[in-house]
Amino acid sequence: ILELKRRSLKKGLIVITDTFRSALTLSEERRIPVECQMRMQDVWPGFVTCVVPAAATLSPLLTGERKTVAVRVTAFETLRELVALVGKPIVSTSANLSGETPTASLEEVQAAWGGKVDYVLPLPCQGLKGASAIYDAISGQVLRQGGSL
Repeated sequence: ILELKRRSLKKGLIVITDTFRSALTLSEERRIPVECQMRMQDVWPGFVTCVVPAAATLSPLLTGERKTVAVRVTAFETLRELVALVGKPIVSTSANLSGETPTASLEEVQAAWGGKVDYVLPLPCQGLKGASAIYDAISGQVLRQGGSL
């Protein structure tokens, strides 16, 4: 994914899960105050990505040069089912080269990536116009404004 998107190894990737409990397995749970965990539960499942202290066992491909990981419990039911079927969290990414505007339709995705990926799921992308919002789960700071429905 990093190579295909031409994304820097320093940036890390967003990881999606199907449950709050699964999301916590990616983190140093003890370093996330209870009130912060409650705030995360309020926005999940949803279109919000939270940056949390990363579990020491996570690959640097997921964390980049940080000691944190970006995680989301997806609201997209098909994707939740896929994560449950796989049995562990999976990487989520927009369908664009790093730094470029994300593709906005299935046709654009197929034109850009059809010969480069094994499969393109022929479903609309959650109905969200733009990227998910990203928050620091501890401070509550907005790291990226999210798209609208």
